Amino acid sequence: MSRFPREAILQPDNECNWALTVHRDTELFNAFRLRKELDFRIAALNDAGLPAAGATDAAVTERLKNIFPDGQPSDSGLNDSQERFVSALFERLEVSKYPVWVAPFDQMRSRLASGVDSWLAAVGVVVDGETKPPGEPVEPQLFFGLRYKKGDLTLVRPTLLEVYRYPQHFPCPPASCAAAGLRSPGGHPIGLTVNEAEEPLIDEFVHVDIRRTADMVVGWGWATGNGFFRRSEARRKHHARLCRQYADVPAWMREPT
Repeated sequence: MSRFPREAILQPDNECNWALTVHRDTELFNAFRLRKELDFRIAALNDAGLPAAGATDAAVTERLKNIFPDGQPSDSGLNDSQERFVSALFERLEVSKYPVWVAPFDQMRSRLASGVDSWLAAVGVVVDGETKPPGEPVEPQLFFGLRYKKGDLTLVRPTLLEVYRYPQHFPCPPASCAAAGLRSPGGHPIGLTVNEAEEPLIDEFVHVDIRRTADMVVGWGWATGNGFFRRSEARRKHHARLCRQYADVPAWMREPT
C-alpha cells in the first residue's frame, strides 16, 4: 500500500487540519513543473502538432524554447501554439496520488510580474540540483503558474506526511493557526531568497490532485533558481521567520533542521 494514498488528507482522523473557513470562490495559485521525461515531452509536442526537429533532449528543449521564449515570461495569456501545447500536456497527465501544494492567489499576485524565479522562491519550490555542488550550473526548467478557484476542493494544512516528500517545506505548529487571528489555518512555504525571507508569510495548503486546463495558466517561464538558498539555510531562515510571527514556535521546534 502506498505511504501516500490519494485521499489520505481527507480521512476523518485528519479533519483537524482541514481549512474549512476558506471560501469556495477563493482563487488558488500552484507552481506546475513540466515533467523532464523526454518521451513525455515529445508526445505532448506531437499531440499539439508542434513536433521537435529530433528526438534528443537538446532538440526538444530548443523546440520548447521557441514556443516559450527563454527570458520572456508571460503573464498576459497564451498564444495559439502555447495553448495547444499546454492543452496537450494536461490531457496526457494522469491524476496523481500525491497532494497539490497551493497558496492564495491574492498573496502571489505581486510575484507574477517579477518572473518565475520570484514565484518559485515565494512558494518554496526548488528548480533542480539540490544534490549538486554550489556553483554548478542548473539546467533551466519550464514552469507554469496556475490560477483556479477552490470550488468544492477541501484545503488541508500540510502535515509531516506531506512534507516527507517535500523537504523544502515543514509544517507550522497547530497553535499558530488560532494565534494568527484572521489568517486561514494553513502552513507557510519556505522563502528561498534573501528578499522573500523578509516578506510577510504566505499561507500554504494542500489538496487532492485535479485535472488541469489551459485556461488556468496565468504565467510561465524558464527557472534556474539562481540565488536560492541551500536547503539547510532556507530552513534556518524560515524558522526565524516563523519565530517573528508566532510565539509558540521555539517550544514546538527548537531547531529548524
